[in-house]
Amino acid sequence: MPDLTQVQKLETKQIQIQTLTQKQILSLNILQLQKAELEQIIEKELETNPVLEEEEQPQEAAPETNVEKPAEPPAYIEKIDYEWQQEIEDDGYLPNPKYQNDEEDKSFEKFVSRNESLAEYLQKQLRLTVNEHDLKIGEFLIGNLSHDGFLRISLEEASKYLNVTEDEVESVLYLLQELGPTGVGSRDLKECLFLQYLEKEMENEVVAEIIQNHLEDLGRNKLRDIARKLHVSIEEVKEASEIIKRDFSPRPAIDAFVTDDDNYVPDPDIIMSEDENGLLKVELNEKGLPRLRRNKYYLQLMMKKGNLTKDAERYLKERSQAAEEFINSIEKRRDTLLAIANHILERQNEFFYKGIRYLKPFTIKETSEKVGVHESTVSRAVNNKYMATPRGMYVLRFFFTTGYTSETGEDSSRESVKDLLRELADGENKKHPYSDQKLVEMLKQKGVVLARRTVTKYREELGIPSASKRKEF
Repeated sequence: MPDLTQVQKLETKQIQIQTLTQKQILSLNILQLQKAELEQIIEKELETNPVLEEEEQPQEAAPETNVEKPAEPPAYIEKIDYEWQQEIEDDGYLPNPKYQNDEEDKSFEKFVSRNESLAEYLQKQLRLTVNEHDLKIGEFLIGNLSHDGFLRISLEEASKYLNVTEDEVESVLYLLQELGPTGVGSRDLKECLFLQYLEKEMENEVVAEIIQNHLEDLGRNKLRDIARKLHVSIEEVKEASEIIKRDFSPRPAIDAFVTDDDNYVPDPDIIMSEDENGLLKVELNEKGLPRLRRNKYYLQLMMKKGNLTKDAERYLKERSQAAEEFINSIEKRRDTLLAIANHILERQNEFFYKGIRYLKPFTIKETSEKVGVHESTVSRAVNNKYMATPRGMYVLRFFFTTGYTSETGEDSSRESVKDLLRELADGENKKHPYSDQKLVEMLKQKGVVLARRTVTKYREELGIPSASKRKEF
């Protein structure tokens, strides 16, 4: 018999689900763009949307005409070729941008060639060296190189994925190691350093022994243990240690190939400067960002009935609406960024005048309440964006930091505490470096009360080794 306790029922429930409109999605996407990315998006829209155009910069007063027409009046407007338009959009083809006049800013930055990446270099070398079979293996290995040039997949995994033998993979790997900067393609630090040792044709047995068998002790600064195991003096070990630190690279790809990310000098979205009274102010960096508007000719053409076919009229209306939404999204981005930047200036004013010790605890939630937008909107707005200030270039997220209240009741950010911790470590006697407990006590004397584990965490975030590793002999 069927189980009568199990009964199927149909119920109707009302559930509220918040969905974003296409206009909202566009606005959020525009908001999170960096200035350089926004320039590219504007350029693309200007090329693909005939209704969108740049506002002319005011120069000399010129008599206005009733209708502003393009240089070549589109007498064929009623015969718009939608198939060609769609084909361009589908293929992702964008014509090369053309300068509108000779006075447009031709910054040298626009003409500087992009640096060749490590992957591009290795692939180019491989194509000149190997057959198609080995090229496939090589490209797979290149795709599995880390940012600093190490191979992050085992030969066994690669052979299984490519359905080839491990010997074939290893053979191509050795070739990559010869083609690239010495150490690239290494599977661990030992191999990386030893490849460099062989390339230098160095004849220093202590250096070779440390690289092959005592890197862990070297990392822990146990120089006396290394000297005892190698039956050499502490001076010889110290000299070998200095050679390794000075002449060898743990990240060969970074040294030989500065990638676009490493070489990237950000174009700030916000610029802070002083006014004539010496007061700080912020403004949006709009260099290279044209003011946009809808083309008056097309707008007036749409208002005249009977001039266009239904397809042409529908197309122009769609493009006109898209242009309006695009312009509004850019303006909303502008207003939101300026509001956030002004609040940062107000909240962190002392930092800009006095330095990092005066950076205050500051949260995205506080800013969202002040600006009147959701926290996620603030988070999108500040992500990967930079502010140029009299104290240097800062990513906007730098100003949002947690903190603590000192014994005197003064608010300080974690960044200001870390700066104080760095100062203490820099000023210590390197033969007797401060332990984390000692740093806790010294911070307390300056009114900063922190647990030892917090000091340890901050020290590690600053890249400061432990006391045993900082000790010099």
